[in-house]
Amino acid sequence: MTEGDSQQRWWMAVNKVSSVHTTMRFAKWLSSMPALIVAMAIVAAVPDMASAQEEQLASRAPIGSGAGDVPPADPEACARAYHKRLGRDVRPLTEEIWPTALNVRQPDTSLPGHWLFWDGTGVLARTARQRVLLRSQQFVEREGRICARSILVRGGRIRCLKWKDVPADYEPPEETPLAAEAKRPEISDDERRLAAGVSQSVSSRGGLSELAFDTAFYHLVKRAADEIDGYAGQDFKPRICSGVPEMVAFYRKRLSLLEKKEREARERATDAVEAGRASLDAALQSAGRAAASGDGEAGRPTGLEDLLRTVLTAEEAASLASHEPDLDFLSKAREYLTGERLDAMDKEQSGPLRKALRTAEIALYAEINADRLGQLHAAFESSFEAILEAHRTSCSCGQ
Repeated sequence: MTEGDSQQRWWMAVNKVSSVHTTMRFAKWLSSMPALIVAMAIVAAVPDMASAQEEQLASRAPIGSGAGDVPPADPEACARAYHKRLGRDVRPLTEEIWPTALNVRQPDTSLPGHWLFWDGTGVLARTARQRVLLRSQQFVEREGRICARSILVRGGRIRCLKWKDVPADYEPPEETPLAAEAKRPEISDDERRLAAGVSQSVSSRGGLSELAFDTAFYHLVKRAADEIDGYAGQDFKPRICSGVPEMVAFYRKRLSLLEKKEREARERATDAVEAGRASLDAALQSAGRAAASGDGEAGRPTGLEDLLRTVLTAEEAASLASHEPDLDFLSKAREYLTGERLDAMDKEQSGPLRKALRTAEIALYAEINADRLGQLHAAFESSFEAILEAHRTSCSCGQ
């Protein structure tokens, strides 16, 4: 190898080592730079990326909404938007749930608090024979003894308080009802069922007796109302958007008893109005009048005033026309149609009239009960729908 070749190889080795040292020094310098400067350099390389993403999100406005209603893409901002909707749109509804419950259980002092036209002074299972048994104790006979004193207990049963031996010359009297009782129309099983369903509304003057203090239903409604109102008024939490549909489904399941009560009350009111219409048509035909047309309003089928005109004086009928079509109307009619006046009528006239009036009374109480349960159920449902709507429009996070 010549001297020139040896020098050339030496310079090539020196240049290679110098290049490696330079690269290592640059990497060490770059790693020592502050992170903020590096981030600024990276962002500067793509200056329009953030604005392009904002424009893309603005184009995702829900159908029927403006771009200003678009939920934010940031999950925390999305949760804050939902929290704001809870306080603005939902809380005014949840705050009214319990006051609604207190209102629907409140008695209506304008109602009488007792039956007006139900035969048997309010005892649903009392029959003409049972009334006679109370007047004639000897009708109750058992094992050679007769009842000297009896009372009518719950369910229409007769309970003997004092027994005595049957006299040798005792002969049971004939089972003939009094003349006034013979004029009273028989009460069907359907009538008893409908009247039994609203008997508590009669005694509580329309108030929901199920919500009486310290009952199981009272605690169910009170706790659900407090918890739902507390949810709407809670403090902000980053994960407030999670589990909302499941929470609403949970409370709807807990309140299924309320939904069931309302459904049964609606069905009972429908049956009662139909029974009242049928009884009224029969009474009008018996009085020689045309059958009623239409359902009327507030449980008073069209034609009830026309029926009463057949038994009242012109002055009495005119005074009834000024009353609202509700129980106030029946209360006024009861002032004129006393028991003595009804008993003095012919059976063919008083029987259908009694039946029409008592079925109209049942229908009125059935509708009152259904309306009050409906108000309570609607208070819960409006709150649930507002919660779901706020969640749907605020918690989608730009998706």
